[in-house]
Amino acid sequence: MGTLAGHEFIVPTILELEPCVPLVYLLCDEDSRAISGATYALSQIARWPDGAHAILTANVLDHVLVLLESPSPTVRICTCEMVARLGEHEITAPAVLEFQPSARLVSFRLPGEPIGMTTTSEIWAPYASNLEKYPPRYPTSRGYVDLASRAGLLIRWETQYN
Repeated sequence: MGTLAGHEFIVPTILELEPCVPLVYLLCDEDSRAISGATYALSQIARWPDGAHAILTANVLDHVLVLLESPSPTVRICTCEMVARLGEHEITAPAVLEFQPSARLVSFRLPGEPIGMTTTSEIWAPYASNLEKYPPRYPTSRGYVDLASRAGLLIRWETQYN
């Protein structure tokens, strides 16, 4: 489903099937492959405004902190991509900002672990642009720099990840 959700013309058909709720159930599965597949699918669905809204409606953000603690780098990175993509859309950005990822995500890096800064920058760049749209309530562009650096602490980029 994740690969299909990456194509804009297929997304309306996918969303008619209401896949987000079943994907939320897979996030709690014991099989790590099911969790990886679900996080990848959600990260792709989040590319589109309607998909991002469906993700919020399914309460996926309730699972983000647990997903970020996953031993799987794929799950962690897909989770970051999903949150960043939710932040790209005007309809979902306020919910992501209210979730305060900069305050919650910083603690997930363990001392001495390498950071994939290029990947982190790519993941968080679109999210950061929305921070400037909400200056009265949310951080300014100076806060964005702080958010981006904190997001860098989140990613544990491992050389075996492709």
